[in-house]
Amino acid sequence: MRVRDHAALSSGAAVLLYPRLRGSVLVPWAASIFIDVDHYLWFLVKHRRLNPAAAVRAFNGADAPKHPATRPLHHPAILPVLLLLSKRRRPALLAMMGMSLHIVLDRYHRARMAEAQAAALNRDHRTCQVCGGKRTDVVAHTWRQPAILPSYQLENFVTLCPDCHEAAHQPRAVAIVRPGCEWATYRDNVAQRYLAGSQVQGRSQSEASTSARA
Repeated sequence: MRVRDHAALSSGAAVLLYPRLRGSVLVPWAASIFIDVDHYLWFLVKHRRLNPAAAVRAFNGADAPKHPATRPLHHPAILPVLLLLSKRRRPALLAMMGMSLHIVLDRYHRARMAEAQAAALNRDHRTCQVCGGKRTDVVAHTWRQPAILPSYQLENFVTLCPDCHEAAHQPRAVAIVRPGCEWATYRDNVAQRYLAGSQVQGRSQSEASTSARA
């Protein structure tokens, strides 16, 4: 789930809890959002780069990292540890509440996404809807979503081959557009990027071959 979606849902929960928790509600609110710092720390160690924007691009790319090491704070085992700490420190209990909300939302989101993506692959007969390629490694790409809070409607997902999926996530490309965008416009944009990438790759291979012969 996107950070903005977590922020919106966590803020809504904080508003509901404010009459009971008052200023302490900031602790679970912050914990439910900043739990995602584990993604950035993994990126920092792996790539030795401090650039947060680059980390966001990496996790929003076509081949986003999914290694368990990217999500240590998301592991359910962290919650019992906080529960033990909460016996002596109330902030730990509040932090556990926020992190639990985040983990539950992520699990729900992944389940709904998997269901929608499987339906999209079956609907499209596992055929890329941009280039028409029929391959075993096609993926269901989320091409359209609201600005805030995810939608799991089937029409927001489309089957793409790995090459077209990479083209959709190229730098400066809008991989996920808003609900008002039409599929034909989006498809043509991805196709143009795919063709441009193929031409560049073809020239590079030709130059490499020429250099090898020389």
